[in-house]
Parts: sequence; structure tokens; C-alpha cells
Amino acid sequence: MTRAVSLHEGEHARRLLHDAEFVTAWRRLYALSEGATAFQSPEFVTLWYAHYGEQSAPWLLTQRAADGGMTALLALAYDDRARTLIVAGGHQAEYQGWLAQSDCAASFLADAWQVIRERLPTTALNFKYLPPALARDAWTSPDLRSLVEPVTRRRPLMQLSPERVEESLRKKSNKSKLNRLARLG
Repeated sequence: MTRAVSLHEGEHARRLLHDAEFVTAWRRLYALSEGATAFQSPEFVTLWYAHYGEQSAPWLLTQRAADGGMTALLALAYDDRARTLIVAGGHQAEYQGWLAQSDCAASFLADAWQVIRERLPTTALNFKYLPPALARDAWTSPDLRSLVEPVTRRRPLMQLSPERVEESLRKKSNKSKLNRLARLG
């Protein structure tokens, strides 16, 4: 059984980012989360906060089990000047999301959103791209359905057969670019 979502913001969140026990629990959760990408790792997020911390205050929303183990985490940042809340990593984080053990993935986002709305009643939160492995039922739960506006985007894929690569490299524009790179060393 999990407890309520806790919000850690500002200086308290900064202290947690340097707390070895907290970071170890984060790493453990990261390893267990199906939808985890490098952009939710403690290494990426703490480095991002270190570079953008003066501009945006860290917000960490966590959920813990009765035994104290971390079961979910959402890393955000609040820009006081712009009065906006963003996912930690901002535009540098291609895939944005949260970490959660599978048994609480669906309920965590709704509970976290409730905590956010209590603190910032008029805020919006945008996730650039959600990782494909992230549990879809987490953001389509009945508690969030009226608040979430999913947008589907095409992901064009390129075939990388040897014949097509060679054909592309023979094009005049690509030869020119390759020659410029060769001259630069």
C-alpha cells in the first residue's frame, strides 16, 4: 500500500538531490520503471538542475510504500519569473515522463496532479513526448481524462539499407558536405 504523494520543492528538493539515500532509492525506482528513459535518470536530472537551477527551482513529487521504499517520482521545475511549471530537462529532454512501479503507475499521475493543483491551481503541464513503454492507463485514467489532451505525432522512420545509404552518399549535395567535413579534418 502506498502513501500520498509528497511535494519537495526549492531548497528542500536541492538537499534531496545530494542525499545519497534518496538518490539510491531513485536509481532503484529507475531500474524498475517500465517507461524509464535516460531523461528520468538521477544523473541527467541532477545535472540539468545544476545548470538551470538558478532559473528554475526543482520540484520533486514522490510516493513511497509503507516500508519507505520509493514507488514513484516525477521531477519538475518551476520558473518563478515566467510562472511556469515544466518537466525537468525542459526542451533538452526529448522523452518526458515519470517513474513508477507498475502497481501504482496508473494512480500516481492523478495523485501527483492533485498535489500540483493544490499548490498552483491554474498551472498547465506539458510532456513533450511520452516514452512508448510508459503505461498508457496512467495518463488516460478517469481522474485525468477531462484534463489530458493527448496529441499523436508521426515518427518518420528511415530505412538504413546499405544500398540506400550508398545512393544518398553519391548525391551531389551530400558529397559537398562530406568534402567540407574532410577539409575540416
